[in-house]
This record gives sequence, C-alpha cells and structure tokens, in this order.
Amino acid sequence: MFDNFFNSISQLSKIDFYGFYKRIEVSITSIDPLHNPLLIIDILISAILLYFFLVFLKKIRLRNLLLGAIALVGLYLLANFLDLALLAFIIKYFALFLVVVVPFFLTPSMRRALDRIEKEIKGVHLKDMSRRDREGVIEEISRVVSLLAKKRVGSLIILENKKSLNKLAATGEKIEAKATAEFLTYIFFPGSSLREGAAIIRGDEVVACK
Repeated sequence: MFDNFFNSISQLSKIDFYGFYKRIEVSITSIDPLHNPLLIIDILISAILLYFFLVFLKKIRLRNLLLGAIALVGLYLLANFLDLALLAFIIKYFALFLVVVVPFFLTPSMRRALDRIEKEIKGVHLKDMSRRDREGVIEEISRVVSLLAKKRVGSLIILENKKSLNKLAATGEKIEAKATAEFLTYIFFPGSSLREGAAIIRGDEVVACK
C-alpha cells in the first residue's frame, strides 16, 4: 500500500486537472446515502481535511509539517481500507501540491510577504496581539511620550484599530519598522533627517509618518 502511495506521487506531474474536477463532480452528483452512506462520510472528511490544510499553511512549523505528513499517510491508508474513494483521490493528488508548495511557504521571504499581505488586508490591532506583545508596544510608546514631554517636543501617535487607516497612511511617507521608543524618537525629534509630526502604528509596526 505504501508503494502505491509513493508511486502516485511520481505520477502527479501528469495530472489532468479537468479530469480531476469531473471525477469529483461525478462523485458528488452520484451520492445516494440510502445505498452507500460512506459517501457522505467521505465528503465530510474531505471537506474537513481541506479546511485544516488551509489552517496548516498559515501556521507552518517543522513539527507541524512532520505531524501533517504522518497524518496524511495515515488518512490515505484509512481511506483505502474503508474504500473512501473521494478522500483517497484528493490526498493522492494533493501530495505533489504539498511537496512543491510547502517548502515555498517555509522560506523567510515568503513568510514575511504573507504576513505583510495579511496585515494589509485585515490589519493587526493591539487587541489581537498576545498580551506580552501588546504590553511591549504600549511600553515603547509610553517611553517615547515621556521623553518627548521632557524635551517639550510635540508628537501625534495614531494607533490603528478596527477601522483601516490605509488611506491616511497613503498620504504620508510609507515606513515598515518596529514601533520602538528609539525609532519613534528619531521620527519626532527636531534635527533628525526624518523629522515628522505624526506616526501611524499598526500592531507593533510604524507603517507611515507625515
């Protein structure tokens, strides 16, 4: 059975995607739960597998990767044993996708790009961060506010909440830097090359100043 699994991987480069779609369509339209209740179980397990795969892609770690590979092989063997044709078919043709795509998602540059895209789309607010990270950002802002107050330097620090500030950020100078007290001081302090009066913070990053 293992030989069949790995032989399937070697044949995945010849995938007929239209045929893949048609087979799934036929499997779904031919469901007759009265005569074959396993088909319902087959589709439910397949849907759950796809959902957890998407969640898995978002939180890829080496440990999760190994556990995922073991679980995938186990599911494939179980699907063959129980004759869950749709589930076995999906696992078989997803194998190449995993082999090609997962290493791509593991690269640091790709992870940073995905994080940036996610922040742009849904935003990362203080309330969504872990307590430790949230307190860290607040502490950095408190430090810079205290320092600027002693030096009598004005500043406007805007924390993005649920409402996106992309339009406002677009009117200023785009920045991607950690919201540290040192960097914020550099932005506001008179005489610096980046002298600005306001900064927009999203999560733990300064995204723009103007």
